[in-house]
Amino acid sequence: MNKTIVALSSANAAGAIAVVRMSGDNAVEIFSKSINKNYDFRHSFIKRFSLFDKNGEIIDDVLAATFFAPKSFTGENVVEIYCHGSTITVERIIKRMLELGANLAGKGEFTKRAFINGKIDLHKAEAINAVISAKDYYSHKNAMAQYVGQGRDFFDEIKDKLQNILVDIESEIEFGETDDLSGEKSKIEETLRDISQKILIQKEKYTLLKKIQNGVPVVLVGRTNAGKSSIFNLILNENRAIVNEKAGTTRDVLAETVSFGDVVVRLFDTAGLNESGDEIEIEGIRRTKIEIEKAFAALWIISPDDIEFENDYELIKNVPILIAVLNKNDLKEEQKQINFLEKNAIKYIKFSTLRNFTAENIIFPLTAQIKMNFPEKTFNTFLASEREFKIIEQLLETIENTEICANLEIIAERVREMLQILGEIYGFLAPDEIMDKIFDSFCIGK
Repeated sequence: MNKTIVALSSANAAGAIAVVRMSGDNAVEIFSKSINKNYDFRHSFIKRFSLFDKNGEIIDDVLAATFFAPKSFTGENVVEIYCHGSTITVERIIKRMLELGANLAGKGEFTKRAFINGKIDLHKAEAINAVISAKDYYSHKNAMAQYVGQGRDFFDEIKDKLQNILVDIESEIEFGETDDLSGEKSKIEETLRDISQKILIQKEKYTLLKKIQNGVPVVLVGRTNAGKSSIFNLILNENRAIVNEKAGTTRDVLAETVSFGDVVVRLFDTAGLNESGDEIEIEGIRRTKIEIEKAFAALWIISPDDIEFENDYELIKNVPILIAVLNKNDLKEEQKQINFLEKNAIKYIKFSTLRNFTAENIIFPLTAQIKMNFPEKTFNTFLASEREFKIIEQLLETIENTEICANLEIIAERVREMLQILGEIYGFLAPDEIMDKIFDSFCIGK
């Protein structure tokens, strides 16, 4: 008999409604004791109840939904209690369930029980965690795709191809009538090469997705006093960075996450690119260069008095998306700057807060370029976690180190090793310590 576990499954914060989940053989019995009545839950999926403490004092009026094994998320008897969302209400309800025999759930224990009871595989379990943890549109879209099983075809195709290699090898060993195996070996090499290419594509997509998990990295660069911090504050609609007429106010990298509809941006305000003998400013410029290398997009802020702007282009020309912002356009328009930008096919925006330009004048072209250069399909990966990424890396390494030699038994053994590695995706062959580590990364109540 499994012990019955209980935990808050909704966000750990005050709100209109909270959800307390209880799972285990005695879940329904324990809940029945808390409502001070015998009730045949099998005749009702969801119903309103008054829930009482041990002294008979009402804790809350709640809705309770019952799910009986095996037709529940965990595969066990489950009761979900929908109560008022104050912290004290939740605490009193959980306390009451503990008094009546429940145990406090550990991290990810509900999902782990679903896995153990065969309701989900490890790939879907990690997809659930990815859905919960998603912070941007692309990550959420990919997590949901894995949750509904879109990645299974990809892994099953690889498994089928490896199994077909084994079948062909074993058939050749058993019934082969010729010593000329060149055709068979060529077929094996072609199949493994195809698998490798498919894996490399998923690696690249997952790597890109990880880079934007906190927002698409966008760096503001330019000379000292070009207006980077002013534009940074304007986009955020708050005074996040210090703005002063004195040069070199920003000496470190400031970062904030901001959402523009479907596009979430991680915006970096950086130190000016001027040459300096000051140790702090030198370090600030070094950090700026690091952020430039990691950026998907750069807003190149240029003021009318900047006569050395061309020197900065070498530092930022390799950023995938580069948009120049000709700032302080109310002072004067520098034709030399425009000529340079047009010559190098650099998109630019004329900007001035004194002429009632707003953050949208920068945001709209920036997000349009991000969507154009990094469409959704760029990040559509079949990998749900870092664990799966490492598994396909290991699979790729095994394929690359497999020599198509004369001995078919050796090749067959390497293919079996590949299938064993692949089996860890769904958890069929995953060691217990790996599974424990996975579910320990979940929140309590999930």
